[in-house]
This record gives sequence, C-alpha cells and structure tokens, in this order.
Amino acid sequence: MVTVRKSRNPLRVEQIMGRQLGDLLDTLRQQQRLLSQVRAQLPAPLDAHCLAAQCSKHRLVLYSDSSIWANRLRFELPALLERLRQQGMELDDWQIRIQPPPRKAVGRDQPRLSTAASRQLDQLAEHIDNSELSQALQRLARRGRGQD
Repeated sequence: MVTVRKSRNPLRVEQIMGRQLGDLLDTLRQQQRLLSQVRAQLPAPLDAHCLAAQCSKHRLVLYSDSSIWANRLRFELPALLERLRQQGMELDDWQIRIQPPPRKAVGRDQPRLSTAASRQLDQLAEHIDNSELSQALQRLARRGRGQD
C-alpha cells in the first residue's frame, strides 16, 4: 500500500522543471525580440508574413506562411542582412522556410432540418407500410433534430 502525504508547501512548476522551463522561456523571448527586429526592417505587408525568426551559430532562419512571401523575403534578404549586421548581429548564413498556417479540421457541416420538416418526416414514417423506409425516415427526422 502506498501512502501519499499532502505537502503544506507545494512545489512551484519552476522548482519541478528546474532550469529547463526558464531556459525555454529565455529562448522564446530572444526569438520574439529577433522577430520584432526583422519585421521592423521589412516593408509592409511582407512584415506580417514573416512568422518567426531564429538565429543560431550566425545563421538566420526566417519562416514565412507561403512560398510567394518566402520569395519576397529572399528578394529583400540582402538589404535585411546588411541592416541587421549594422545593428551588431553576426550573420554568415541564412535560410527561409515555409510554415503554412494550420489547416482547419475538416468537418461536415450538414444542413439541419427545420422542426416542422422533422415532424412531417415522423408523421410520414408512421403511415408508411414499408418498415425499412419508415425507419430511414425516422432516422432522417432524428438527424434533423440533432439527435443522431
């Protein structure tokens, strides 16, 4: 049998995760600052299509939402790199990647029957001699009411 003791002083997430969480947050903040720097150097509307920026080992990686905007970024890249270097960044290499927006879940939005149409299908199903057809009409009426 395992005994579980309740602690009067629960640990904070930071204490459990140690430095990992702090390091992750620092990296995120650095990437957000870099993205702000990059966007400030890009013309509108191109700046809005630069989704993320990373810099590691003197390599700048930019993420765009489509191939069209990635090509526009490539066109602007020489001037962008020069301006970033003037701000003190050491950049030797670059890469542009495409990160398309997440796709929406494909769901079937089926039109619903009105309450009156659903009632009429139920009434029709009651007066039909064919049991299979009657059951199908009842299922259709239930689906129209959102009960299927």
